[in-house]
Amino acid sequence: MQPRGVAVVYGTAPALTAKLAAGEKADVLISLAPEIAELAKTGGFAVTQAPMAGIKLGLAVRSGAAVPHINMLAAIKTALLRADTIIHNDLAPDLAFARQLERIGVTEQVKSKIVLVKGNGQLEELMKRTGNDMAGGQLTKIIAAKSVQSAGALPREAQSETIYSAGVFAHSQSPDAATAFVFFLTSPKAIATLSAVGAK
Repeated sequence: MQPRGVAVVYGTAPALTAKLAAGEKADVLISLAPEIAELAKTGGFAVTQAPMAGIKLGLAVRSGAAVPHINMLAAIKTALLRADTIIHNDLAPDLAFARQLERIGVTEQVKSKIVLVKGNGQLEELMKRTGNDMAGGQLTKIIAAKSVQSAGALPREAQSETIYSAGVFAHSQSPDAATAFVFFLTSPKAIATLSAVGAK
């Protein structure tokens, strides 16, 4: 018998939830920790692994632009106040970036610079700019985008981490393999790989 291939479907948490609600089947779901916890309450999972990874907020600048130091609260405030535009998207994890601006007290000073884009388009929007422009969002997306530069994670005082968990569906057709995969996600090898792309 030929081994069955693995099909991977990517999407935002709401999009994946909608697919499941529409009747699509899967063996494993990796999603926001609250989504996994809620499904677990209803008996949707046979096995869960939580937390699997946490993704911090970061800041990106255009390729070739000067990279600001943002490792301290005063530094991130200065960088944001000096920016020509500050771009973020309208998805839940990245809207957390907007809440951090309020948290550190710069919302009023920078509100005229904010550019809100739909979906995962903030880095593409950043690339179109020619000034001292920045984009905020999940660090993994920033690191993965070769066309922009990462300024790193926001400092602790301005940070919000999105926690992801994984679960094996109770109706899985390959429960042993699915369970092994979910447990592998917290192994030292997997953690090293996730850390390299900004998820810890």
